[in-house]
Amino acid sequence: MQKQGKIRSIGVSNFGVQHLEALKEHGRPMPTVNQIEMHPMKYQERISLLDFCKQNGILVQAYGSLFFGKPEFLERSEVTDIVKAHSSSSAHVLLRWALQMGFQIIPKSVKQHRIAENLKVFDLELSPAEMESLTAMEGNLNQYWQPLGAPVDVGDTTRGKSEL
Repeated sequence: MQKQGKIRSIGVSNFGVQHLEALKEHGRPMPTVNQIEMHPMKYQERISLLDFCKQNGILVQAYGSLFFGKPEFLERSEVTDIVKAHSSSSAHVLLRWALQMGFQIIPKSVKQHRIAENLKVFDLELSPAEMESLTAMEGNLNQYWQPLGAPVDVGDTTRGKSEL
């Protein structure tokens, strides 16, 4: 479809390094975006994937940025200390962290006041120390499917080869 001009770019979701390398090894186009669960508590375990994406020009689109709304994570001191320092909200702080890390964010809300509040994320700048504090967070939401380590199954690699 890319060669036919019907699409400009390809995106994937939940691809790990091994999945992206399989695309490359089989002569498939590399995606321009990889949508993955990404928030401060996932950063340390995803560094190699983030580096791979950066080296290959793949934008990371973050989902789960707001800790699935779980108060036990939103109310941790790493977040609330920054919230207090900036007279901000947990959502602002976490969305700003993701933006400053270079991720594309997709905050979701059906509430008009939250949508408006999310736009104010551009009025906030986190300091290097605040960024480090958030980036060092540990924990697991246990809310999202984690396929990044799943085995690679490329299927029939001859199918569609003539079009590439």
